[in-house]
Amino acid sequence: MAGDYTESIELIKKGEEDPSGNKIINIFVKYNEFAIYEVEDSDINNRLKVLIDGHTPDKEDDLTKRFNKVKQNYIKAKGLLYRSSNFGMMKNRIAHLLSTIFTTEDPNYDGNDEFEKLIIEIKTEYSKSVKHRLFYLLPSIIISVFFGFYMYSKYPDWYKNKIELWELLCVVSGALIGGTMSIIFRIGKNNFEEHLNVWYYFFIGIERITLSIFAAAIAFAGVKSGILFGNIDNKGYWTILTISIVAGFSEALIPGLLTKVSNGKEEV
Repeated sequence: MAGDYTESIELIKKGEEDPSGNKIINIFVKYNEFAIYEVEDSDINNRLKVLIDGHTPDKEDDLTKRFNKVKQNYIKAKGLLYRSSNFGMMKNRIAHLLSTIFTTEDPNYDGNDEFEKLIIEIKTEYSKSVKHRLFYLLPSIIISVFFGFYMYSKYPDWYKNKIELWELLCVVSGALIGGTMSIIFRIGKNNFEEHLNVWYYFFIGIERITLSIFAAAIAFAGVKSGILFGNIDNKGYWTILTISIVAGFSEALIPGLLTKVSNGKEEV
C-alpha cells in the first residue's frame, strides 16, 4: 500500500544523504519501491537521481526492466536540462514521466514516445531561447555600429574644432558601450520565455539601451554641474566617455554609486 516503503526508500528524505552519500535537496516522487529526487551537485546532469528497491526480487526486477527500456532517452533528456530556460519545470516533468512508467499497468507502455517528445520540446525551447537572446542583443549592436561609423566620420571636424556636440556624442557612445556590455554579461541570467514573440525581446532590447543612454545623460549632467566629481579638474572627453560607460553599464545602480564615490572624495 502507499507509504509502505522499503528500507532504502524510507531513508530518502530532504536534507539527508542518499545511499551514495549525496545530499538530497528535493524529492519529486517517493513511492513504495522507488524514489526520484534531486541531489546537491554543481553539474545539472548529475542532480536527478533514481533509486529502485523492490519489496521482492521479482518486483525490483520488473521496475529495473521498465527503467532500462527508457534509460537512454531518460539520460538524453536529463543531459539537455542545462539548455532549458524552465529548468525547474522540465526536471519535474522528467521525474513524473518516469514515475508514470514505474506505476503504469499497461504492458505496452514504455514511455519512450513521451520522452522523445520531451527531448524535442527541450531542443525547440532552447532554439527559441537563443533566437530571443539574439533579438534582445540586436538593437544595441545595430545602434552601436551605426553610431560608431557616424562618430568616426565626424571625428576630424568636430573634435578638432572643439564643437560642444562632441561631448554629447561621447556620452551616447559611452552609454552604448556600457549598455551593450551589460546586456552581454547578464544575458545568461535572463529567462527568455519561448512562447513570446521575438519582436518582444527586440523592443525590450531597445528599452534597455535607451535606459543606458538616459543614465549616462544624467551622469553627464551631474559632472558638468559639479554635483558629481566636482573635485576632478580634467573633465575632458575621455573622462566623460568613461563615466558614461560606467553609468550605461548599470543604469539603476551606478548613478547612486557615482554620488557616493564623489561625496567620499570631496570629504577627504
